[in-house]
Amino acid sequence: MQDGQILLLVVIVVGLLVALAILVQFARLGSLWLQAFASGVPVSMIRLLAMKLRRVNPRTIIEAEIQATQADIMHDPKFGITADLLENHYILGGDVPRVIQALVAAKRSGIELDFKQAADIDLADHDILTRAVAER
Repeated sequence: MQDGQILLLVVIVVGLLVALAILVQFARLGSLWLQAFASGVPVSMIRLLAMKLRRVNPRTIIEAEIQATQADIMHDPKFGITADLLENHYILGGDVPRVIQALVAAKRSGIELDFKQAADIDLADHDILTRAVAER
């Protein structure tokens, strides 16, 4: 074999390995994407892969979005929740599911609480759910 043929073979093998790795990630994230789709949460596979690359747990974020959507707070401007804010809170070490649970509890109790306030409380003392319910 000539050097050019060996190089071409190496490029093809590396390309196939990269394609296989991407395919495996798509397969792993497929059930999560389907769950989000069935729940009315628009999410692309590219976004799920991007979360994995940023070391954000896609399941945590998507399940929080589903819960917020089902509670009618995800797209309500007074709560100020966005997918980017959920991811940023996760990256900062916040407890995203607990913040969403607190916002749902606050809504049910008639307490004025938005995502920024809840996230700040969570990052300050990690007791947002108890605090939101206690203010009831």
